Amino acid sequence: EQIPFNYPAIIKLPRPGEALIQWTHVKRRLGIDSEDLTAATLDGRRQVRDAMKLFPYIRDVLGDVYLMELPYVIGVRETRRITGDYVISDDDVKSGKTHADGICRVEFGVDIHEPAEKSQTVVVHHGFDIPLRSLLPVGLNNIMTAGRCISGSYIAHAAYRVTGDCVATGEAAGKVAAEAAKLQITPRQVAQS
Repeated sequence: EQIPFNYPAIIKLPRPGEALIQWTHVKRRLGIDSEDLTAATLDGRRQVRDAMKLFPYIRDVLGDVYLMELPYVIGVRETRRITGDYVISDDDVKSGKTHADGICRVEFGVDIHEPAEKSQTVVVHHGFDIPLRSLLPVGLNNIMTAGRCISGSYIAHAAYRVTGDCVATGEAAGKVAAEAAKLQITPRQVAQS
């Protein structure tokens, strides 16, 4: 048996004796295609079954291990991103760029699970801002985005894709939308004021 991910991780949970184990990895599937998502889910569950067969070999390290639960759906790292009024660039990540309209500071590291091989690319950075402008799609009014789909490079996305930053973009989009509705102007006009 082989682990399909070369960077296995055990992430301790707050409850004693429980952990998340990152041993499975499904690649080359589209997160926007239902048939690919179904195939990815089935492949992921097969990988879990195969990984469970390996636990007896590491019982001395981990003790007895039991599978408690699986997520309902497969975790999709990336699908589509908009092109916004501002595109968070690789240089923004590396230089730690700040913005007057920054809505949050991204501190999570860049970890790209390479699609064509079993390696991982890591880019060390000291934090960078997500500007409000990166939530505004170019050429569209009365629309904002939040979450992984905001405007940024492949490398920037690999850092801001995590839950905390996605929550911050959602909160910012909600506040701007509420202000725009109250003032009867567009979100872009709120962002520019």
